[in-house]
Amino acid sequence: MWQNKVEGNIKKINVNKNGIVSIITEGTSYKSVIITFDKNGKELFKTYLASTIAVASDISVDGKYLAIAEVSIGGAVVESSIKVIEIEKATQGDTTNSVIYKYNADSNKIITDIKYQEKGQLVCMYDNEIHIVDQGTDNKVLEFDQNTQIADINLKSYTLRAEEISTGLFSAKTDIILTNILTNAETTYTIESAIRNVVCYEEVAAINLGTEVHLINLNGWLEKKYTSTQETKDIVLGNSVAGIVYRDRIKIITF
Repeated sequence: MWQNKVEGNIKKINVNKNGIVSIITEGTSYKSVIITFDKNGKELFKTYLASTIAVASDISVDGKYLAIAEVSIGGAVVESSIKVIEIEKATQGDTTNSVIYKYNADSNKIITDIKYQEKGQLVCMYDNEIHIVDQGTDNKVLEFDQNTQIADINLKSYTLRAEEISTGLFSAKTDIILTNILTNAETTYTIESAIRNVVCYEEVAAINLGTEVHLINLNGWLEKKYTSTQETKDIVLGNSVAGIVYRDRIKIITF
């Protein structure tokens, strides 16, 4: 559809449902540069970070806002912050008023990911908890405990966390807990073993056990179980389709 070149090295790319793209680059005279393109590949504006590192960015579903998660590691303590930019103002060159919201997290809290939801809530994941920014207010909705092994915020209106619980000297089970960010209702899907990783997309989560992959929906129900004799290296999810990535091949399955 379009192609372009950017200065530096590409660290992350984010594309919203309307095709607006934000790219995080590094390796220039700035710590990070975030470049925003419209759906036709036209550059809208650049955001320069001189003293912080961009770890994630996301564009709202309606295409009005760009959120940037930043981390500063230059001082004695780690500092994280979130900045929300109004895309229309930034496109017009108004760098002063385009930043409509900024939140500074408590010291030594490391932000790892951000994700916009359908109704404009910004879900923010830190190394030990999950927050929601909605209409300029920041609320903590979930705190991890010592059993939390994996967490993800890429589901539609849900967060996911995996808690590993020992069941014996050499055995463990894993609870996959889905939490509705609007109602705080929780659903649990239990696997009688440890897991490798979890990949989430919209309304499905893929749980990698190595030679077995479980695909579950937002109700915590098993949609499909896939078994292989070869170890799964990675999983890529789409609407009703999953790519099971091996060392030397990819297998596409539907569910």
